[in-house]
Amino acid sequence: VDIVWLFLYVSIYWWGC
Repeated sequence: VDIVWLFLYVSIYWWGC
């Protein structure tokens, strides 16, 4: 799993919240 993708996913998830 790419750390960049994981960071992006978490960032978008937090932004959506």
